[in-house]
Amino acid sequence: MLADPEVRALILETFGSLDIAINSAISTETPPELTAALRNNAFIFSGFKTYHSLSEVGLALTDPDGKVKSFEQFSRDVHAIDSKYNVNYLRAEYNHAVRSSQMAVRWNDAVRDGDRYLLQYRTAGDGRVREAHAALHNTTLPPSDPFWDSYYPPNGWNCRCTAVQVLRDDYRQSDSAAAIAAGEACTSEPKQRIFRFNPGKQLKLFPPKHPYLPKGCGNCSRRGQINLSRGLGLPQCQACGPILKLCLKEAERRVKEWMKEKIPEHGHIAITGDNFTTGSMLVTRGALKDVMWHTSNVAIIGSLEGIDRTALKYRYLGWMPNKPDNETGEIKHPEAAFFMYYEVELGGKNYYVNVKAHKGLKAEVFYCIYGKCDTSKLKPGIPKPPEQW
Repeated sequence: MLADPEVRALILETFGSLDIAINSAISTETPPELTAALRNNAFIFSGFKTYHSLSEVGLALTDPDGKVKSFEQFSRDVHAIDSKYNVNYLRAEYNHAVRSSQMAVRWNDAVRDGDRYLLQYRTAGDGRVREAHAALHNTTLPPSDPFWDSYYPPNGWNCRCTAVQVLRDDYRQSDSAAAIAAGEACTSEPKQRIFRFNPGKQLKLFPPKHPYLPKGCGNCSRRGQINLSRGLGLPQCQACGPILKLCLKEAERRVKEWMKEKIPEHGHIAITGDNFTTGSMLVTRGALKDVMWHTSNVAIIGSLEGIDRTALKYRYLGWMPNKPDNETGEIKHPEAAFFMYYEVELGGKNYYVNVKAHKGLKAEVFYCIYGKCDTSKLKPGIPKPPEQW
């Protein structure tokens, strides 16, 4: 059913609400890979939420004795399920998405400065603050401290706590062990333990251990694609395939819209950077379409949106000759003098960018991106300068 148009519309409607929350926090300065990761996580969350709500609708067909309910009773029960998931729960999930997005963006800013500043945990400071959260107020530690791995806000549904950068000279650094103990106490209840994560560091909008999500992806081939992972063979696994496909379609839709706005139809954009041999890398619409055609990795697809951001750091790894096809003996890309490889971090993971040393343009042209690369096969240096390509 998850692949049915009506059900997809429900997933998209849920995702649309959460996407509004994400958009309220991001700006033009937010790294595109962070925005993409939050949106992908919101879509996957929406898909599994829809799966659970539909499962409850199916179970509502019969009473505790196994007898089929009357239509009137079934209708009342389904309306109650709708109200629970799409009103009550959605309100809390929207509020959490707003706060998680804000804190993820703030975390990105903090780690960019390293431990030059301290991070200070602060509550909203009013009568609605939970006693457990009040115990963390004014906890002041560097971003590298393990406290922030598990107790960075938000630390519960509708949590309004925040973390701000402060000058080291103005505040005394807290004891890390005592702060972690207070954080454990703050989230000691079973339903609160799921919030022991850092949305900015893990690039997730919702807790990885949320009840909607699979409890373990084990060695499933899709593990790295949806980035949930905690057994295999659970009922939710049947939902994973359709949800992943829909998430890919949504990510591709966003990238296509971005391409139409940013890249000329028969032209390119240039990503500038000191690590590029020629000082820049050219990206065309065709290259991005090829990547979307060949990969089913949601993290890669989502990160293509905004690939022109110079904030992305590329590290040159080496080159490979332009070899003929083993079967046909033909050179697939005669315009390439050879291929160069760069490593780049997207969404908290390292990926490998394949770039053509384009003969005619005397330029580096984006070709493809991979999750893995046998770097031992790469040749060091560059065989010839750009003017000889």
